[in-house]
Amino acid sequence: MIVYDQMAKEPTIPTLTGLECGPAMSLLNEGQKKFVLACRLVGRNWSRAARIAGYEGTDQYMSVQGYRMAHNPKVQAAMMEMASKNMVAAVPELTEELVRRVLDPKTENKDFARLFPLLTDRIGMHAKTEHNINVTHELGNKAALIAALQARLAQNPDIRGFIPGPLLAELEQKGETVDAEYVEVTPARDPDGLD
Repeated sequence: MIVYDQMAKEPTIPTLTGLECGPAMSLLNEGQKKFVLACRLVGRNWSRAARIAGYEGTDQYMSVQGYRMAHNPKVQAAMMEMASKNMVAAVPELTEELVRRVLDPKTENKDFARLFPLLTDRIGMHAKTEHNINVTHELGNKAALIAALQARLAQNPDIRGFIPGPLLAELEQKGETVDAEYVEVTPARDPDGLD
């Protein structure tokens, strides 16, 4: 993508096709696309990046032009897109370097092992976490709940499909009929007649 001409002072960037560009880069004009690629080469030297991208003018003009492009939101989005692609492309090298440094007995500084997760998080390779949650719900008055649910079920039988099987069986359980003998009792009269 970037061509180094032995005779030229600066590298040159050829014309880009739409297939080489991501969504953010596709929104830029040709000069802006080249500027983004040039920034990858020279970092924050905006005036040099503008010159490599093909802009011409005095040093002061290049400085202003480079600053304007570097602070253009569309150009910044394309820079982020390019940085993300570069990070993803570097994962195999980062992994190899991590393993080499962590396993090397001569390496005293193991900070690279802490740096690796930070880098991989930035490219979407997040650490996997697992959560186990146990929920216990105790009913204060089970009889009142059963009565309320029975009333709801009587009003709307269609909710049967939403009630778990064991609970539904308990709700539909009918009370047993018991045969018994009884004696009817009449209230006694008050001797004072103050019924």
